[in-house]
Amino acid sequence: MGLPTETIAAIAYNIEIELLLRERGGAPFAFCVAYRRSGSPKIYWSATPRQDNEPYSCIVALIQNLTWHSDSHQKLYVYCSPQYNVTTMCRGMADFIPEVEMRLNPAIEPQPGETTGLEITELTDTIPGRGHLDEFDISHAGPAPTGFNLNLAHVFRQARQHTLHRIYMMAAFALVECRVRKRSMDGHNIGAILVTNGGQVLSWGLNQYNVNHTFHAEVNTLQSYWKRTGAAVPDGSVLFTTLKPCKMCAGMIQHAGVRRTYMGQDDPGSHATNTDLDVRGADRLFAVSAPHKPVQVYKSPVYSADREARPPPNTRT
Repeated sequence: MGLPTETIAAIAYNIEIELLLRERGGAPFAFCVAYRRSGSPKIYWSATPRQDNEPYSCIVALIQNLTWHSDSHQKLYVYCSPQYNVTTMCRGMADFIPEVEMRLNPAIEPQPGETTGLEITELTDTIPGRGHLDEFDISHAGPAPTGFNLNLAHVFRQARQHTLHRIYMMAAFALVECRVRKRSMDGHNIGAILVTNGGQVLSWGLNQYNVNHTFHAEVNTLQSYWKRTGAAVPDGSVLFTTLKPCKMCAGMIQHAGVRRTYMGQDDPGSHATNTDLDVRGADRLFAVSAPHKPVQVYKSPVYSADREARPPPNTRT
């Protein structure tokens, strides 16, 4: 399976000419040859300009759009122009989707050639199917604790600091509880919350794997924040997730500039071992777990930072 090298080079040449006509000559681009279970392959491409720390890229947009239609695709071969910067975020998403194969070494040099009969389509960034979490209302949760720094170097030596981390982790588990109560079947019961260094909740997300295989909780959290604000994640921001991020999510977390990630549970699976967060150093990934008490879900919607770090009587583990 696979188009000849000269045909791939001709596809890249056609895309390059299109960009020249738009006065964007030399812009980096990526394209994907989608081999279907029946019929001729289709070609999709993207050259949308990107900003630093944006949780999207041309390759990510291609994979997410085509994964939405993955039932009709047998194999997705990804190529890019010589100017394209392939990040760990791109590689992490490609590695996670078994139908995707990156063919990036060497990058394709555009050359004139024959592409007659091939359908070449530009993909936009509109990715269907992502759900909204309007039902998760935090307006009655009371004010966020103030006067704390969630990014301290020796956070685990400070009991009250660790208690705050557990509060935000409980909020991530509360997201999951919303899913369970609705009996939603659109993904696994995994939730994530993005918080500033000062404690403000920026974004949240649930796993929607059954809608799109790339819609993990961490991916939804980061991409939803970008779509809503158009801004990079603030410096020092912290991500809380109920399960250790897989390689795809870890690559996006690292690329987006999240300073620290806290997980509620380890994942020994192969997709979550030796991730970008694991290899970047010991100050990137932490577990909110033993030797401290297990995380408890507080029934009371209000938390007081002045209260002693002990669970109220009406709690459940």
